Amino acid sequence: TNAKVISQTPSGGTASTETTLPLTCNKYNGGTTCNITSPSMEVLTGYHAIGYATSASATTSSWNENTLKTVSTDATYYAITAGNTYTIRFNANCPSGITSTGTMSNMAMTYGTSRNLTANAFGCAGRVFDGWTLNAEGTGETFADEESVNNLTTTSGDIVDLYGRWRLTPPSPTIS
Repeated sequence: TNAKVISQTPSGGTASTETTLPLTCNKYNGGTTCNITSPSMEVLTGYHAIGYATSASATTSSWNENTLKTVSTDATYYAITAGNTYTIRFNANCPSGITSTGTMSNMAMTYGTSRNLTANAFGCAGRVFDGWTLNAEGTGETFADEESVNNLTTTSGDIVDLYGRWRLTPPSPTIS
């Protein structure tokens, strides 16, 4: 009985390493069973280990890493990983003295998956929405309303705050 473990890239790409596991075999009733311990997984930044499965396209595992399994037939096990999940929290960020209107729900994200930002639902009197930024001062990396984003953090469970950027509403032209 042989068991192989194949580690793959998180996106399900081609196999990057193949390991034949050492087996401890016991004979019973004319058959053979082998006890094998799954290896620890090395995963890319932004991803976490799910476990091992006999299908390269599996999204759930039939065998957790670093655990014992008894096998009685030849098998190949694929490392299954998934992107870490995090939350985007929207902040109106109106200038001091201006009360914001509207509300926005948080947005669930998964590392490695792009999504369009939720359309802005905030308002600031006398201001026009000018996108989102990663800091309350309105400087640094910016994102347009409903822009496609991904990989804003690598840490599972993180909350990424986006702050509204505002500019003065241009005056209406006067006709003389």
